[in-house]
Amino acid sequence: MACARPAQVEAEASDTPITHAELGAPDRPQQLLYVPVHSHIERKHTRAAVDLQVTLIVRNTDERNAIRIDSVRSHAASGHLLDEHLSRPLILAPMAVRQIVSSEGDEAGNLASFIVGWSSGEPVRAPIVEALMVSSQGARGLSFRSVGHALDPPQQFVDSE
Repeated sequence: MACARPAQVEAEASDTPITHAELGAPDRPQQLLYVPVHSHIERKHTRAAVDLQVTLIVRNTDERNAIRIDSVRSHAASGHLLDEHLSRPLILAPMAVRQIVSSEGDEAGNLASFIVGWSSGEPVRAPIVEALMVSSQGARGLSFRSVGHALDPPQQFVDSE
């Protein structure tokens, strides 16, 4: 079964690594966002798969401050890492947008999620991270949207017994 595989970031980072100091303030803790996606869907009666192109969209919602995109990782339904999409962090200017586009029908596996790590040197509004999944076959088209969710830091759960 053919599945969509993420491709490279459309707008590459600058040639030199950028640090939080270059954003004008000390480091702030990184936040991770989880974005569920579907690389294909099955038709009810035929059980045939319809491949979907997945586009991950990261929007800096702050009007004054840049944010730093530290990592973008895609994972298969089995949980294994499919791809690290950034070779180095990139700075997203105020109100700027970056996209990562998959190739519809690529046979890399069952793309199931993205994990996006971001941070800032200043207090900022959180970015909006979403995935758009699209397919068109003939005159028929399908589209789905999925929104990223902030992941809380890991916690130790204690058995109450």
